Amino acid sequence: MLWLPRLLPGTADASPEGTETAHGTVCGKLAAHVDMERASAASGEGLAPPRVSRFDELRALPVTAWIDGQHVRRVRLEHGALSRNRTTLDLREFGVPAGGVDWSRLLAFRSPGCAGEPARRYQRALRRLSRVH
Repeated sequence: MLWLPRLLPGTADASPEGTETAHGTVCGKLAAHVDMERASAASGEGLAPPRVSRFDELRALPVTAWIDGQHVRRVRLEHGALSRNRTTLDLREFGVPAGGVDWSRLLAFRSPGCAGEPARRYQRALRRLSRVH
């Protein structure tokens, strides 16, 4: 899920779609297209691409962002045939003191195929996903 905000530096174009409230905060809603190559280069460590039908879709992934003027509050990616694949990340708490949090107890979130993840495990996950769809 934390992969979604890392797409935003690869924004190729964006247009306003009015305002919308996200968890009690009025936000500007932006429709954008992300160039996966730009986003991956900006991340510094690369990003695994989402599953798409054609390579050229990676140059214009449709993303919607809700921004309150200071923070990105929500990011949504819709891709695939008829935009059947939808992933949304809501960001709610900002400025929360985190000094006393034991971060070692959190799960590690990684994009499939990222550095250090065995290719065998990644291939197994892809096979499972293909059976579901």
